Amino acid sequence: MMVLPLNDLVSYSEKHNWDNGEANRDGDSHNLSNNYGVEGPTDIAEVEALRNRQCKNMLATLLLSLGTPMISMGGDEVRRTQRGNNNAYCQDNEISWFDWRLTDKHADMLRFVTLMNQIRRTEQQLIGICICRLARCSRMSGSAGMAFSQINLIGQSIPIRWHRQ
Repeated sequence: MMVLPLNDLVSYSEKHNWDNGEANRDGDSHNLSNNYGVEGPTDIAEVEALRNRQCKNMLATLLLSLGTPMISMGGDEVRRTQRGNNNAYCQDNEISWFDWRLTDKHADMLRFVTLMNQIRRTEQQLIGICICRLARCSRMSGSAGMAFSQINLIGQSIPIRWHRQ
């Protein structure tokens, strides 16, 4: 599975796998990423502010969604980069290592993720409230001792498994 860290999703539009020794042919070329006008690192304040905001948008979407959130790339909370390499499994160097200096450089992002996790822990009902404001929820009896919840979104009824009774 080819994976880019969150920071690279907002910093690179193209893969940069040259260091892997396969002439950039390895790894998927379809990253679904956006560089917001500058490929790779930049000192342009407007681009950096947009990238930071987009990282926060994606992290908030993940951390305030239903289910168990998973930040799979150690360092997404401090904008760790693989410098656009989406196939860095073979790298044992700065591309795949965690740079602890990022905890200071992107302390605002780390604070944001910490706050989102705190909200998720302490306001668990918030997740259900957000969904039910968008949908009309109702409980109904299910078969085999299961209770189900039915969510009506835009005129569609979607039964979902709730829990064992």
